[in-house]
Amino acid sequence: MDLIAPIRDLVVRPSAPNPEPTQSVAPLVGAMLLRINPRDFLYPVIQKWPVLSETGETLLVRREGNEMVYLNDLLHQPGTALSLRRSVNDRQLPAAMGGRGLFGVTEGVDYRGVAVLAAVQAVPGSPWILVAKVDQSEIYSPLRRQAWAVSATVIALLLAAAFAAVLLRRQSMANFLQRELAAETERRALAERLALVTQHANESIFLMDDTRRIVEANDRALAAYGYTLDELRQLPPGSLRAPGTMDNRSQQLALFDSADGATFETVHQRKDGTIFPVEVSGRSVEITGRQCSMAIIRDITARKRGEAALRESEQKYRELVEHAGSIILRWARDGKITFLNEFGQKFFGYSEAEIIGRHVVGTIVPPNESNSRDLRGMMEQIGAHPEAFEQNINENMRRNGERVWVAWDNKLVLDAQGQVKEILSVGSDITARKQAEEALKQSEERYRLLFENNPLSMWLYDLETLRFLAVNESAVQHYGYTREEFLAMTIEGIRPEEDIPALLKSADEGRAERLGTSEWRHRRKDGAIIQVEIRSRPLVFNGREARLVLATDITEKKLLEEKFLHVQRLESIGMLASGIAHDLNNVLAP
Repeated sequence: MDLIAPIRDLVVRPSAPNPEPTQSVAPLVGAMLLRINPRDFLYPVIQKWPVLSETGETLLVRREGNEMVYLNDLLHQPGTALSLRRSVNDRQLPAAMGGRGLFGVTEGVDYRGVAVLAAVQAVPGSPWILVAKVDQSEIYSPLRRQAWAVSATVIALLLAAAFAAVLLRRQSMANFLQRELAAETERRALAERLALVTQHANESIFLMDDTRRIVEANDRALAAYGYTLDELRQLPPGSLRAPGTMDNRSQQLALFDSADGATFETVHQRKDGTIFPVEVSGRSVEITGRQCSMAIIRDITARKRGEAALRESEQKYRELVEHAGSIILRWARDGKITFLNEFGQKFFGYSEAEIIGRHVVGTIVPPNESNSRDLRGMMEQIGAHPEAFEQNINENMRRNGERVWVAWDNKLVLDAQGQVKEILSVGSDITARKQAEEALKQSEERYRLLFENNPLSMWLYDLETLRFLAVNESAVQHYGYTREEFLAMTIEGIRPEEDIPALLKSADEGRAERLGTSEWRHRRKDGAIIQVEIRSRPLVFNGREARLVLATDITEKKLLEEKFLHVQRLESIGMLASGIAHDLNNVLAP
């Protein structure tokens, strides 16, 4: 680095012509060339960093045409002094920003392509530009946890830049330091305001001065209301309110200064004129000694719609409950009725005033069923352990004493603590079904008695497997098999071996016959062969196709018939012989 200093003659000589008094500059008699190796003095001073940093460095650059030339060795690219060049049009390069006349603290991308935070400052009286930079990764990772420590680091960087500038130009030190300190103070104040504004960033956040004018707003607020920040700052106080909502504004804003702050609902208006309901939470805050107000505004359009939908749903639910074709009952665990819908009131014969608050037992539940089952005890068990009675069927009674049967579905109603508050019971009248079931039961009992007590042998067999499904006592006694033995057999077991093919053919051909009558030979357990007359008809037993058989032992009948036929044959022979003899007598008579 070369420095040329002029040498002028300031000595007055009597013999020599002296300059006129009006001449302001002494005559030039020579020049002095001072040469300094920057690597010995300037570069070490520039590269000295005031705090421990892995990426912090100070650069000295100058503009040459459309390029920025790096004058000193670089921390991350040694040996590139006066050879490394970058375009002055690089928007992200801090050195290029200085070359375009943009000075101050800025974010950008350095010669390595790494994001950095840099302080850019021109060196007064020279074409040089001083850049103090540090990687953003080194700055912003601790900044999120220790904001003040980062601020101190930034100040140190600025002071380091100022210190470097002082070494180059002592005269500009005071002004440069004052500017940087003023910028830092402003930056810290702005950072504090932005920190408050960006809290709870999912909602619209406004920062207002003591006149209630908006001074800051987060991005969510700008998007929600459609204004730019400058437009918001120009709005008079209260401009975000929808028409017709200004009456209580003063009282609501006064709550900002209270200890608990303010929370209220109102209606706001966007820039395009659309209105929407909001919930405002606000309080007074102090920033850099000034009293301000911060408001967090939540768009509650969806909540209002949900509340309206809930009210509509509740109304529909109430109408459904009141007009449902089922009994809907709510009762406490102590048995007292808290709700009975209109259908239930008509069904049991009570009005709402007559039934609410009364115990279920004695009103709609009799103490005992007709079959003597203790319903009072059952209701006490449901109240004590409702989870064990999700469904139950019991006899109920109307106000006039008429007994009815109801099938109940029970569901627990819990309070906020998860404890059972009430029991919701939905009932369906099954009286007709119970009466039909009882009639069927009695009918089945009658047929069972007829089957079991019939003096003739009866059994039921499966058409698919031919296995016995049921036998009566007469069959057990007549054939000699126990009931268990019968149920383990097929109908082939009571037939002679030679008759089984005919049996199988008959069983297959007779599937579709409604009624059938035939004679067969059967074999008892003792091996005796008997003649039986079979009458049968198809039916469905336990969901399977079966056939009911009535068997009449006709063995003796068959024997008597054979004897009778034998006697008849003998009589016929006798009569024939008598006739022949009579005819012979007539022929032989004289």
